[in-house]
Amino acid sequence: TVSTEFDVKADSVLAAKYSLGFTSFVVAMLITLVYAVSLASSKYCIQPIENIMQMMADFANNPLDKMKTLKITSSEHAETSELVQSISKIASLLQIGFGEAGAAII
Repeated sequence: TVSTEFDVKADSVLAAKYSLGFTSFVVAMLITLVYAVSLASSKYCIQPIENIMQMMADFANNPLDKMKTLKITSSEHAETSELVQSISKIASLLQIGFGEAGAAII
C-alpha cells in the first residue's frame, strides 16, 4: 500500500489571511458608508425638519410676531423651501384672520 500526505497548512494560512483582509476591507467600507449616509440624512432631512419645528415653536410662542422664514436658495432643497413658504403663508393668513383678539386661539 502506498500512503501519501499533503501539507496544506501554508495554503490554509494564506487563505485565512486573505479572508481576514477582505473582511476588514468590507467592515471599513460599511463604516464609511454609514457615516456618509448619516451626514447626508442629517443635512437633507433632519436639519430642515428641525428648522421648521423651531420656526413653528417660535410662531406658537408669539403668534402676532412676523414669522421668520428660512432662506433656502439651493435647488436641492426645493421641497423644503416650498414647505417653508406654505407654512409662512398659512401663518400669515391665521394672523390676518384672527387678529390680536384671536392670538390666544392660535
